[in-house]
Amino acid sequence: MRNSFFILMTTILFVLPACKEKDPTAPSDDIEHEVITSVTLVLRDSVTSAVRTASWRDADGPGGAAPVADTLFLAAGRTYLGSILLLNESVTPTDTLNVEIEEQANQHQFFYTPTGGISSLVGIERTDRDTNTPSLPVGLQFKLRTSGGGPSTGGLGIVLSHYDGIPKTATPGPESDIDIVLVTRVQ
Repeated sequence: MRNSFFILMTTILFVLPACKEKDPTAPSDDIEHEVITSVTLVLRDSVTSAVRTASWRDADGPGGAAPVADTLFLAAGRTYLGSILLLNESVTPTDTLNVEIEEQANQHQFFYTPTGGISSLVGIERTDRDTNTPSLPVGLQFKLRTSGGGPSTGGLGIVLSHYDGIPKTATPGPESDIDIVLVTRVQ
């Protein structure tokens, strides 16, 4: 009798949580997200055409060894035309994820957030749009402007929000495919 009671209680403890009703606005857990092992920002000075790049790389993917990132150096008082390149280098041949993000623009959106000492010196405008009504930014292409001022260091947060099963909005979604910070210096 005691064993039957114990088995019944154990079964109830494991079965009841599985019966919980799923929130229809919550992101889907069964969606496969992009594996991103490399992120590269490419910035072209709108006046001089000089190109600056900075990369973040996590060669072994989530977990394992820590990612390696460049410092992004920017000149004060400039406008840069920017793009971002995302790669999955864990497969052969290397998968360029920009194509997939462009095809699924209504479910993806980059958010660029200057922090620390550069928060008041750097402004970013995402220039590519999706086909939602109203149209929202995607962020594969952008303009980055720096204001004048003394040398300052901070971070440039880069988040790629993923909107699966929920409407894309002007704010970051509950799921992200990438969430990194590049140390950034305005000089």
